[in-house]
Amino acid sequence: MNSNSTDYKSNLSMVQTIKGYLDSGVGRIDQIVELLTSLWFNLEAGRLQLNQKNLHVLLIQTLFHKNVLDYSKENEEVSELLVKFSESVIANGITRRSLLPELTKCILNYEQELDWLVPVLIDAFLVYQLRNNSFRLESIISRIYDEQISLTKSDIYADTYGDEEISARVNLMAIFNSIKKLFNIVNNVDSIETWNRIQLWTIVLSIVDKVSIDYKLILNMIETDKSPMIRVYLEWILSYKLLTDKNEQIVNQMFDTLASNTITPTIVISYEKILYLMIKQAPTVEQVTKLLNIIIPGSTSNKALTRHFSLSLIMSIHSNDKIMSILSQDMLHVVDSIYSNTMKSDSINDHKTGDALLWDITEFTLCNLSGGLIYRLYNRDDVDYILPSQYQRYLSEEHVKKLNHPIGDVIQEKQAQVGKKVSKALTGNPLQTKSGAWTTIMDIDEGRQDIVRSDLIVVSSLVDKPPNLGGICRLCDVLGAGTLTLNDMTVTQHPQFKNVAVTADHWMPMIEVKMEEIKDYLIAKKKEGYTLIGLEQTTESVELNNKLEFPKKSLILLGKEREGIPGDLLSELDFCVEIKQVGVIRSMNIQTATAIIVHAYSSQHC
Repeated sequence: MNSNSTDYKSNLSMVQTIKGYLDSGVGRIDQIVELLTSLWFNLEAGRLQLNQKNLHVLLIQTLFHKNVLDYSKENEEVSELLVKFSESVIANGITRRSLLPELTKCILNYEQELDWLVPVLIDAFLVYQLRNNSFRLESIISRIYDEQISLTKSDIYADTYGDEEISARVNLMAIFNSIKKLFNIVNNVDSIETWNRIQLWTIVLSIVDKVSIDYKLILNMIETDKSPMIRVYLEWILSYKLLTDKNEQIVNQMFDTLASNTITPTIVISYEKILYLMIKQAPTVEQVTKLLNIIIPGSTSNKALTRHFSLSLIMSIHSNDKIMSILSQDMLHVVDSIYSNTMKSDSINDHKTGDALLWDITEFTLCNLSGGLIYRLYNRDDVDYILPSQYQRYLSEEHVKKLNHPIGDVIQEKQAQVGKKVSKALTGNPLQTKSGAWTTIMDIDEGRQDIVRSDLIVVSSLVDKPPNLGGICRLCDVLGAGTLTLNDMTVTQHPQFKNVAVTADHWMPMIEVKMEEIKDYLIAKKKEGYTLIGLEQTTESVELNNKLEFPKKSLILLGKEREGIPGDLLSELDFCVEIKQVGVIRSMNIQTATAIIVHAYSSQHC
């Protein structure tokens, strides 16, 4: 047998023969693993050709055969080779189909613990696969073919690639549902690192009812983590452990910290949320009273975040019969009074209140754990989650029976139907409004054909900082601009651009106009009837106010972050607009300035 062979049919026959030996319980496993891993790395050097997919899948099945995995418990060299092989499969699984689903299926079906598999499982869960439409398109086209074109019952995707890529995460969630180890997680604000940390906390949540936690560590992370989505997982962990461990010391510490008024509104919200999520499971008069003594003053705070969230908790408490039944008459009167005033608001039905911001901390369903909760709480169409149908499709009945928690369901954002209104005299400002309804996980299935864009062109080719460009892209999409120009389209792949733009780059029409091509572009648009407007402070700039009327066909040129618009381009413009400023600082961030002028245009033409 030759691991250096490049002949596909010969290699396939060889691996099939070896797998047959393993099925019958014969063969030198150490030699088999050495031979097959060598073959794999030779194939990898040749870029794992798509037309040899069956061979790749068979190699995974053979190297993760039960007899091989059993043998790896006692043989360090074999386990090391399998780890290297697994790392290679995971790395290639980022851009290639079939590999991760097959690898994770083999591990799930093994059903025994192997120490060397733990880092492999975590690495597999942290795979951030391609998010572009072309990578997703094949599964969508396959589904359309099966449902609308095929004359017979078919599954063309499975026939071509095997299980869909989401099955890998289904398999891993099922595996993690029984892991009993905890580990440290490093804080970082980078977008990919944030995604990775969310995946790690997902694993921790999957086992949190089986392990103990470091309360000091979790509290510190809640106070320092900049990602609100990660804070949801931390709040869930802490509130659940406080409930089950009955740790009065930490509970009293949190109440004391809230009463001290020494923490930021963001931390106030987290602490109030954690305490309420815990208390509502088993309310006592003492704890409910202590919480109300915090949130009632908070509902009239001059800090908007504290005020809005404290008021939402009071509304949730009012709808909780178990809590209301144990309140003193004085406290009951106060809660009723705040609630009745709240009901008088003109816009209460437009805001997220009460239970729309909360969840049941005892519902450890796989759907909630794997992104379903984040999907409900946040208006984000880039949230990864797994549907119940996907769990049911890829997990056998035997696997489901062995799960520690049920599969559950993905629940869309619940809007509190309180029916009447809240007084602005009480709140000072309305509650937080979330724009737009939740979209499905695959927006590209539905398309965005309902968007009507204006004629406005925003030329940002002089702007060079990715975060600024990401923000400009996002606000141009939100405000309905027709076209955005960039100096270099590759900036849309920069992590800082994507972190700020969220997914606006998928929907906002953008073209590349190099800096040296801006002048020619302006001249060409002038010939098409566009009015050329510069966002710049000059001696002849027009003040942006409600008297300024923008032509329907307007082009707005943005300047460089520091230097502004160069003189040779200023001479091509019809006029410049400046935003009135009365403070000491004589300039504002380019994102902010762009938002103001584009909104002024949109208010007239969109």
